[in-house]
Amino acid sequence: LDGWIPPLPPPAPPPRPPARPPPPATMTSVDAKRRRTQSFSNEQYAAGAICRVTLHNFMSYSDAELFDPGPRLNCIVGPNGTGKSSIVNALAIGLGGTLKLTERGTSTDDAIKSNTQDGFVEIELRDGNAPGKNLIVRCDLQRRSPKCQYSLDGKKVTNKDVKERVHKLGIQIDNLLQFLPQDRVAAFTQMKSTELLHETMKATLPDEYAEFEELKKLSEHTMEMERDRDLKKRELDRLCQLQENLKADVERLKEFQALQKKQTDVNAKLLWRKAFTLAAEHAAKKEALKTAKDARKVAEKALAEAEVPLRREQEHEKAAATAQSASNKAKSEGMAAKDKAVADVETLITKTDDIADKISSTEEAHAQRVDAARTAKNKHTVAVAELAKKGGDAENETAIAAKLAAAEVESREAVTAKDDLHELIRDHKRRQMVATNNLARAEQQLKGLDDANALRNSKLQQDADGRAALKLREWIQKNASLFEEEVIGPVGLDCEASDAEGAKYLEVAIPKQVLTGFLTFTAKDRVILNKHVQDNKINLNVYRFERNQSAPRSPFDAHAPELQQMGVAGFLSERLKASKDVTSFLVDFNGLHKMLVGRAGLNEKVTQLQNLLSEKYRTDAFTLYLPTTVFSATKSRYGSQAVSTQSRPLRPRPLFFGPAALADPTERTRVQKLVDDSQAAASALATTQHELRKAEVAADAALSDIRQRKIAIGNEARLGRQLAIRVSDLAESAEAAQRNAAPAYKDKEQATLRADLSKLLDRLAAKSTEVASAHAKLALIELDAQCAVLGMRQAFIRTRALKDSTEAALAARNLAIRDEDAIKAAQSRAQNLMNKAVEVAFDSAPHFADANPSSSVGLQGEFLQRWDDLPEDDDALADELEEVKKKIGTSSADMGSITVFNENATKISALEKSVSEFENNAQNQADDLASRRAAWEPKVNEMAIHVSKKFGEYFTAFNCSGEVGLKTCSNIKDYALEIRVKWRSSEELHVLAVGGRDSGGERSVATMVYLIALQDINPCPFRVVDEINQAMDPTNEKRIFECITRAVASQASKTQYFLITPKLLPDLHYSTQTSMHFIYNGPYMQPAGMFALDVSAKSGGDRSHAISPDESDEA
Repeated sequence: LDGWIPPLPPPAPPPRPPARPPPPATMTSVDAKRRRTQSFSNEQYAAGAICRVTLHNFMSYSDAELFDPGPRLNCIVGPNGTGKSSIVNALAIGLGGTLKLTERGTSTDDAIKSNTQDGFVEIELRDGNAPGKNLIVRCDLQRRSPKCQYSLDGKKVTNKDVKERVHKLGIQIDNLLQFLPQDRVAAFTQMKSTELLHETMKATLPDEYAEFEELKKLSEHTMEMERDRDLKKRELDRLCQLQENLKADVERLKEFQALQKKQTDVNAKLLWRKAFTLAAEHAAKKEALKTAKDARKVAEKALAEAEVPLRREQEHEKAAATAQSASNKAKSEGMAAKDKAVADVETLITKTDDIADKISSTEEAHAQRVDAARTAKNKHTVAVAELAKKGGDAENETAIAAKLAAAEVESREAVTAKDDLHELIRDHKRRQMVATNNLARAEQQLKGLDDANALRNSKLQQDADGRAALKLREWIQKNASLFEEEVIGPVGLDCEASDAEGAKYLEVAIPKQVLTGFLTFTAKDRVILNKHVQDNKINLNVYRFERNQSAPRSPFDAHAPELQQMGVAGFLSERLKASKDVTSFLVDFNGLHKMLVGRAGLNEKVTQLQNLLSEKYRTDAFTLYLPTTVFSATKSRYGSQAVSTQSRPLRPRPLFFGPAALADPTERTRVQKLVDDSQAAASALATTQHELRKAEVAADAALSDIRQRKIAIGNEARLGRQLAIRVSDLAESAEAAQRNAAPAYKDKEQATLRADLSKLLDRLAAKSTEVASAHAKLALIELDAQCAVLGMRQAFIRTRALKDSTEAALAARNLAIRDEDAIKAAQSRAQNLMNKAVEVAFDSAPHFADANPSSSVGLQGEFLQRWDDLPEDDDALADELEEVKKKIGTSSADMGSITVFNENATKISALEKSVSEFENNAQNQADDLASRRAAWEPKVNEMAIHVSKKFGEYFTAFNCSGEVGLKTCSNIKDYALEIRVKWRSSEELHVLAVGGRDSGGERSVATMVYLIALQDINPCPFRVVDEINQAMDPTNEKRIFECITRAVASQASKTQYFLITPKLLPDLHYSTQTSMHFIYNGPYMQPAGMFALDVSAKSGGDRSHAISPDESDEA
């Protein structure tokens, strides 16, 4: 492949319907369909190198696979928009990262292909498990799940597990030195020197990087300890000076404390003398209490002796009362038994009389029953005759049943007919409702098609930014009083296109954020609107434009004859219809006055048009809009200022112009026809509804007539049944009356009554005997009751006498208790006074407690001397106390001085100890930091020297000078890795990007050369760089590519390299260790069969000899 470049596609061919379905999105290597000229052995790959990447429903791909990449340089080539960066995104997500690393999205939904619900990325890493055992990492994506689902060799794992596994293989997805996506190139070139050192150490010296982080923490901790130590020293000096100032106050305070001590002793002696006096009084009260207790015990004994005979007599009295109560109860029971027996006798006599009366009345009852039987028989005869007049029961019922059955059949038929009619009416109502709704929807749809603003509003409602713009417009209308002048927005609603073709061009040329933005005409209005937008986090732009500005003039006349003949139709600004201010703003802001519009066929003359504009109008940069393609020419600011052209398909997304604002005539005709059809259907249904109502009224009348006939037949049948039932009832009544009137019935009734009378007479004799016995028992009970009353009276007299003597003993005992309680209360008060006095005295001077004359120990030593030095008289002690108080009152001692002095002494001792410990710890930590820093710094400096050597060698190829150096500082966190460059001979070496003296392209070249210089010392299995040639002129671009191809192909390490680029530059050194991978993706890409590598290489990019897609894939 040495010296070969792939043929470029023609500049955006016009769209044509494909002869067959476009091929699926695929990626393949140049050796995918034929054998390699040279194969690679497994030993040439590093552990963790990529063997395969499989994509399904990922971003722009449905199903694709990158397989069999080489161990060194792999160039992934494809035009812009074909999905090259999607491969980078797949590597980022598949190896545990996120789309934020590539700045191509924020969630899993951004990675899943449109109109699909799930997808996956599967990456195979060589020797990922062990030599000869590859590791397969799979990431499944689902729209309904915000998180990715990972698996290793088919086993589900977490994202953390994946990161740890790939990190062990030396893969750092978040390190720009290993993984540089297209959208992070700018961030990489603007990296600070300190950040560059961090990232470089992470990639090349991971152990030293970890040590560096520890050293920074240790340095910060050491500095904090030194600051704390200085603070403590200053506090120690302040306290020492304060101690010196307090010494004189302390001496005066000691004299004052001696007076206070004497005052305390005098007070204590007075208190103890009072306590000793109260103790003597308490002892006397205690002896009196003992005497009172003895008197109470004697009285209690006398009371106990008097209570014994009283209790005995009370028991006798209680027994007598019990006997009297039993006698009274027996008397009551005897009286009740006698009264009951008498009542029973009277009841039996009454029943006997009743039965005798019944026997005499049976004859009269028998005569009445004979009359009732005769009457019942006559009634039955009359009813039978009446029933015979109406005819036979069976014949009458059969005729009535036949009439009723016929009426029932007619009724069911009428009900069925009415139900069917109701079902027709309900179905008709439903169809009427459907027709009415269809008519309303069609009329509303027609109204919407006739309203261009309504169409555009409807389109905006389907877009997130459009909805936000409509809500903001409503807020502006409600708060119009806040603004000085009119606020226009969204800007797109104030614009129209002159024709459908211009609508497509304007939709592409004017960015969406401009069309959804808002236009203000004063600084105050923009500030007010901007504040509302920012406070509510609305993602819309606010612009300010001076009113009455004229639209900028075009650089040349697009209607010149030579341009018209070539196919130029004019400038794009001519296709815009809007107010003067909006037109001026859009033309000036988007450069519409410089954008050309061409007719079909001009795409074949783009090169001629470019030459004409350059030679005659001195215009090298321009934009040309054609029906299917957009061409743009740009001029580089670097080197030879080469002009490059690009083309892309015209893919408008109508939001404000075109179909968004113009109704489709065919659609309007269809909707109008739908309105007419709906109106005709509604009218026909209304006529049918009237006829159905008339039929419903007739059915109701027929059904009512049938129901009346059924009621009449039922009444006739009911009267016949009632008469038959009455004849049957009268026959039964006559038969029962005949049975009751028979003579045997009367004899049987009288025999039953005589048997009952005999039984009652037997019971009456027994009850008479029982009454006589009850009278005898009651006489004996009355005699016993009189005896019990006499015994009760005698017991009461004896108990009354004993109670008087016992009450006298009780009064004597109570008096003794009261005396004892009074003495006990006095003794308790004396004890409380003594206890309080002792407590107060003990709190004041516990050392004088043994001064009590009754104490067996007595005072000893110093306390005895201090007690004896004081007067023994209370008055003398009071005078002494008064004298001491006067001296204390005239003293100038400061009571707080000794407290402050003692507290300061404690603080000084603690601070001296703390400062000493701090100094020892700080010194030990500083020594540890210095020794570890001395061991760490040479390794990092050695790395910097090695990188600087490689960097200088590569920079020499640019005819420039460059080096890399480690910048050391006193604080280790300020260490940095500086890139120094010299672009021109007139310059001196300077730090890259300092002072703004390096352009964006120069920074890109320097940082990419630095990245290349790290190749042989960065132990990673693979490296990815996506379109590093951004902002580079062609010369530097070619030099960078040359550096990459030679460096990667010749390096001693086994690092795999993926270079993403839209093109391959000619005349580069592509060694046999370089693999090319081409992307076939998109509706306008040629199929794989149209590309023949060997033919293209020989013909210099001519496609005329390329293999047809219909030919065999064996080629």
